[in-house]
Amino acid sequence: MRMRQQMLPRAGADTARLKPAKRMERAAEIALAKTAAPPVIADHASIFVLGPHGYERVVSGTNGFGCIVQRTVEGSALIPRCDEASGVESLYAVFSLLEEMRVQGRRESAYRQAVAEGYKTGRFPRAAVRRTVLHAFDGRRVHECAR
Repeated sequence: MRMRQQMLPRAGADTARLKPAKRMERAAEIALAKTAAPPVIADHASIFVLGPHGYERVVSGTNGFGCIVQRTVEGSALIPRCDEASGVESLYAVFSLLEEMRVQGRRESAYRQAVAEGYKTGRFPRAAVRRTVLHAFDGRRVHECAR
C-alpha cells in the first residue's frame, strides 16, 4: 500500500537515527490540519497536534473523523490529513509511535521493526480506510492528494 510505504523508513536507513520533526506553533498546526477536509468535516473532527512526546488529541470531534498534520519519517514534510474513524484507529497510533521514537533518539530500523511487530500482534489494527483526504504542505503551498 502506498501510504504504508511513506510511513516506513527507506531500506538503507538501518543505522540512521530518526531526524527531528518539523515543529509548528499549536494554533497554526490546528489550522493546517483542518485544511485537509472541507469545513463540514473538519469543523466536527477530532484534532491531533504534535506535542513534546507524540501526538495529542486537542479537540474531541463528533463525526468520527480525525485531522492531523502527519510528519514523514525524514521529519521535514508536513502532510495535513483527515481520516474517518477506521483510519484514526489504525494509522494515528503508528504516527504517534514514530514521534515517540523520534523523541527517544531511536533508529529508523527500530521504528520499522516496531511497526511490523505492531501490525503482527494487532497493536495496530488493519482497518480499511475508505475515506482519506491528504494534502502535502511544503512551506509555500498545499498540494492535494485525496484518495
